[in-house]
Amino acid sequence: MIAAPSYLDIIESYHQYRDAAHELIESVMTGIASTALLDDKAARIRAAECLHEKYPFADLLYILDEEGIQITKFLMTDDSQNIQKGRGINRDRSQRPYFLSARDSDSVVTTEPYFSIARRQLCISSAFKLQNRETG
Repeated sequence: MIAAPSYLDIIESYHQYRDAAHELIESVMTGIASTALLDDKAARIRAAECLHEKYPFADLLYILDEEGIQITKFLMTDDSQNIQKGRGINRDRSQRPYFLSARDSDSVVTTEPYFSIARRQLCISSAFKLQNRETG
């Protein structure tokens, strides 16, 4: 029997591949970045389907408003039962590391590993700031 890797083992592996992982994830995010995600539910669903098909390691997609409040349902790239569909609407995520980094950046940002509230496991997140052309 092989023991499951510990969090320390996972973080050690992460640091070994950090730059490559960040580059890959930031490339994925750049590929789906579109202001259509702000207002078009079908565009969000297509983006989640694309993630699932091409990047199975990316598993959640949702949008926050400028205050860090979640304004869309979780779009999951798998059929996981670990997260209730629709959970998260109106959740304040303004103190999450991905929001704080993206708020202050004009490019895609990727976090260091942290414990996911949604998945209840270590994860990294990537985020970017979309600006509606009408409001700037």
